[in-house]
Amino acid sequence: MSGQSVQCSSSVRPLAGIGGSCLSPGVGTGAGRQDEVSRRIITPAGVFRLCLVAAAPPLVGLLGRFYWLADLGNHFPMQSAVALLLGTTALLLLRAFRLAILALCLLALPVVRLVPLFLPPADRAAPEASLSVATFNIRGDNPRHAEVVDWIRRQDVDLWLLPETGTDWGRSLAPLRREFPHHFADLRAGNLGFSFFSRFPIEDVEVTEIGAIPLPVLTATIRHPEGDFTFIGAHPVPPTSAFWADERDRMLAALAGLVEQVDGPLVLAGDLNATRWSSAIQPLFSAGLVDSSLGHGYQATWMCRNPFLAIPIDHILTRGIGTCHERQLGPALGSDHRPVIAWFNRRPPATPTASAGGAGPP
Repeated sequence: MSGQSVQCSSSVRPLAGIGGSCLSPGVGTGAGRQDEVSRRIITPAGVFRLCLVAAAPPLVGLLGRFYWLADLGNHFPMQSAVALLLGTTALLLLRAFRLAILALCLLALPVVRLVPLFLPPADRAAPEASLSVATFNIRGDNPRHAEVVDWIRRQDVDLWLLPETGTDWGRSLAPLRREFPHHFADLRAGNLGFSFFSRFPIEDVEVTEIGAIPLPVLTATIRHPEGDFTFIGAHPVPPTSAFWADERDRMLAALAGLVEQVDGPLVLAGDLNATRWSSAIQPLFSAGLVDSSLGHGYQATWMCRNPFLAIPIDHILTRGIGTCHERQLGPALGSDHRPVIAWFNRRPPATPTASAGGAGPP
């Protein structure tokens, strides 16, 4: 349309740098919208709201003994602590000091829960292991059988508990019997079975079934050169619903009762589908078991590739076994779990006292 000019109304402004073009105030670029969202969030009030969200899981977890969904919040103190620390730093940079102090108060609960993992035990012994224990949920549908067997062979470990072994895994693990002359397996479908390998003689092997499914629990006496001890292996179901959470809780409570019935030193290992902060696992600490992870940092064993979900649910708990002077994680090797290996200095068995329960979380 030659000879005609385009007129912009008062409600429309020219777009800078382009003659004759018009841009409505209500229309913006994607970058402009993102900038506005960022400006709304990166304010003291916006950052503090994010801090409240980060603090919610451990706070809700305080109600975990009353409701299974609330207990899920107990599993993520590290994620909450990192998010709150970043939020507090942002508030300080924004000079919102009062809100920063409130964020620090919210940070206290997850930090208190994490601190015992980073404080070395007062009686840490010299690094001369006389017993090593490992547990690895190899995952029933994991196809990397040969790789798992080869890796286990190359580790200098005395006892291995391998949950989720069915008949296929049982055949693949058979070559380990040459390195571990003492072994036992309860092979079941549905990721319910297990295999156990030991360099030391095994006696009094018993499998107890617990729960509505039912789930097997291994109990055995290990003939160790520095004194016999009881080994308990277990793998409760994951708490994916109210029913399954109740099944897991019942099994953990039954394990605590079993621990109380056993005299002398004891090791309990397995994928317990609960972190040390879960309400469901507290009966085990009340029964006198000590968490081998104390003093060895935060070692997430499940969903490790996802930092938002990575949590430590595979455990090696002991009583009267001695100091755990080293604890490490292995590679996932096709599983959604990582192996846990703990090295102990055996010492003369001590009579459990009421204070032993102090090894549990606050």
